[in-house]
Amino acid sequence: MLEERMDFDFSDFAEMEFPQHKEIVYVLYFSDESGREVPLYVGESLRGVRRFGDYISAKFSAPTDFKVGEAVRYLQSRGFKVRIKYKESEDRKGEERKIVSILRRKSRLLNELEGFSYTASNEEAERTKLYSFLEIMTQERGIRTDGISTGQPRQEAKRVMALSTEEIHVDKIRKSFSSGAGNTNRTIIEGRITSQGIYKTDNKDICELYINKDGADALPHECGKKEPVSLVIGEIAYEAGVHETQEGVVWVSSVLKKRAGREKARLVDALEEIGLKKGDKITLKKNAEGIFILSGSERP
Repeated sequence: MLEERMDFDFSDFAEMEFPQHKEIVYVLYFSDESGREVPLYVGESLRGVRRFGDYISAKFSAPTDFKVGEAVRYLQSRGFKVRIKYKESEDRKGEERKIVSILRRKSRLLNELEGFSYTASNEEAERTKLYSFLEIMTQERGIRTDGISTGQPRQEAKRVMALSTEEIHVDKIRKSFSSGAGNTNRTIIEGRITSQGIYKTDNKDICELYINKDGADALPHECGKKEPVSLVIGEIAYEAGVHETQEGVVWVSSVLKKRAGREKARLVDALEEIGLKKGDKITLKKNAEGIFILSGSERP
């Protein structure tokens, strides 16, 4: 035994056969507690296993590295295990095409998500698009759902929230809600704050709002689309995007846009301003103008 000869405990080391050639084809896959393996991404490389280090770096200036690396981090943050199967190949590109063709008949692959130009794209927007795609993958678990075409994520990525650019004053919104206190059309929705990972810049949670099923119908939502809503958190009015998974889960995404000035904002920061964080329950109250006001569930 190597441990006996070197007087060292290797029990926490992984082992691999030393490669003979640099050209490889590989499949990244993820699994949950049940052990079910779901293919994630198929690739090839002329640099052997060194290619995997690029995914750890996940630089935005290298779109494929960013896409795969961020996907791995997202899945790991959700409790999935991500592993790699690889083999040396004399026809790496041909084998990659063949494997993709076979796997995508049944399972959605990250290869299908449209790339981007890092010089003309926004990092947070691309991350949000990626997370939306991965949400579908984690729901399907390797079984492509009928009615979802392979081009759907590309179409969704090109959608733009079309809302008015007019400024909405928070005091007017709150007065509108108070004046409608006796209005039977007023809607109250409950949900909770979840996290889909960690921002690398400051280690804060990438927060989203998961809406309870019994109140979800009060929000505009359609599977595969981002539906815009007006949302007030604290003293600031935002535009937010509402999504729905194939399983019918309705959620509000992590990226907001301030109605005044159109400046982008993060949901985690807006929630932090009113003392809310991951795991907290929230309430959305819809006023007479159709604007949702967010507060903690314990508040009146």
